[in-house]
Amino acid sequence: AIILSAGFKEVGMEGAQLEREICEIAQRGKIRVVGPNCLGLQNPISGLNATFANNLARPGNVAFISQSGAMCTSILDWSLQANVGFSAFVSIGSMMDVSWGDIIYYLGDDPNTKAIAIYMESIGDARSFMSAASEVAMMKPI
Repeated sequence: AIILSAGFKEVGMEGAQLEREICEIAQRGKIRVVGPNCLGLQNPISGLNATFANNLARPGNVAFISQSGAMCTSILDWSLQANVGFSAFVSIGSMMDVSWGDIIYYLGDDPNTKAIAIYMESIGDARSFMSAASEVAMMKPI
């Protein structure tokens, strides 16, 4: 699942409680959650646009991951003008559930991704990130 909207832990205790409740419900249903407070994700290879961006990135072989939806839209706009493509375009937001490590492992297994570019504002689960990054970096540049 993807939660695009804001209004969770970044707005205080009520938002943090709502985030915990959503996480519990998702875990009971065995559903992973990207976000909240994100742009969403795109898979230009398959044509999937699960974002609120108007344009789909061009297909390519570099994956882009960002916490910032604003950075994603800037990079997307630039890439369309510069004719640069992506294998995946992911905005992970505040990482309620799915984190850097999860996305890096996923992209490490993706045959369409030859390299991974990251815009990071905070690391979150450092152990998960370092584990995934050190393992995947042996096969693909990050």
